[in-house]
Amino acid sequence: MHDLYVDAAMPGTSRISKLIRERDDLPDTVSHEMVGKLLHGEALPRWEKLLCVVHQLCDMAVSRPVAEEERVRFHALWLAAERDRQRRPKAVAAVKPYTLLMLGVRDFSGLTVPEADSLRSRFHAAWCDVLRGLGEGRTVLSEDRGDGWVFWEAGTALVSDAYDKLLPALAESLHDGNEGGDADLPLRLSGSLHVADVFTTDTGLHGRGVIEAARFLDAPVVRSAVAEVISEVAVAVSAQACEAVGLRAKPNHCHPLLVPGFKEWDGGGAWLYTPRPWWPDWGR
Repeated sequence: MHDLYVDAAMPGTSRISKLIRERDDLPDTVSHEMVGKLLHGEALPRWEKLLCVVHQLCDMAVSRPVAEEERVRFHALWLAAERDRQRRPKAVAAVKPYTLLMLGVRDFSGLTVPEADSLRSRFHAAWCDVLRGLGEGRTVLSEDRGDGWVFWEAGTALVSDAYDKLLPALAESLHDGNEGGDADLPLRLSGSLHVADVFTTDTGLHGRGVIEAARFLDAPVVRSAVAEVISEVAVAVSAQACEAVGLRAKPNHCHPLLVPGFKEWDGGGAWLYTPRPWWPDWGR
């Protein structure tokens, strides 16, 4: 893997992660943290994630290796490592419902590196500030995906907290920044809020539910709806999340959507939730 990375001129892990996410011909996304661990031999991810990195590095490599040949070679290596790992005694990971909140910077692909770093830094500061509002003792874990983040917590309490507290506070914080000293580079987020069965390991969050949440956010209907919103935060809330805690639509904040099946997303009803409401035919 390191030889392929060097052949690709040693691109940054954030760039690799960003390019993978922008493609629609790969089976998964990979955070820049996981890319770094993989390149340093610190983690053995699922095959789908390794395949994404292999294909991306092949496309970037100077020697132009044949992607199919590299796929076969790396699958053999991964399979040997996976078999070795499976021989070791380990506890069985429990699959249970988790709340998944995915947030990403809108129009991230058009930014320069300094601009992207500035927006990521501003988001991190704003998020840490609003998260403190939940009080002590809460464990909301996170993974940096390069152009966005996924936050998760066991159970469904995070659904109500995100809907009623975190997202409104985050929207107000970003609005203040966008209207003030950061007006030249506004920070706007799109996201998804979903409840699904997943499991956690030392390498992060796993299971079909994680991919469901990502595909839900990437669905064309959701992307089109988000593109019409100019306020700071627009989050698609799945029917599963609404039903888990009995959420009620807020007038002027929730726009109903029917999201058809898209890849691993099976389809269903949803809301587009804007804590600071703006929709073409809404009053502000």
